Amino acid sequence: MLIALPEYVQVSVVALVVALVGVAIRFVAMYVPWLGEFLNKYKEEWGTALGILLVNVLQQYLPGGEWAGSMILLVQLVVAVAAVLLAKLGLAKAGVRGFK
Repeated sequence: MLIALPEYVQVSVVALVVALVGVAIRFVAMYVPWLGEFLNKYKEEWGTALGILLVNVLQQYLPGGEWAGSMILLVQLVVAVAAVLLAKLGLAKAGVRGFK
């Protein structure tokens, strides 16, 4: 059964994947600088493509029916927790007091 994620959830999933791809490329750039320079040019495009792919996979394989509302809330929770962790990582890297 196909579940239809609301548009704001789809956009948040894609944005999260774009951010995660950016973090992964920065991690690669620490160890292989020339590869990091090349990958950095296309991080938004690859992140967007992977995010759209993830949204389609979620909509296809999450259980629907009576579980549809719960699955949407679960996806929202995962996105919110990951966003908070990414924000904490960014603030700690920036040297903000209390996030080191």
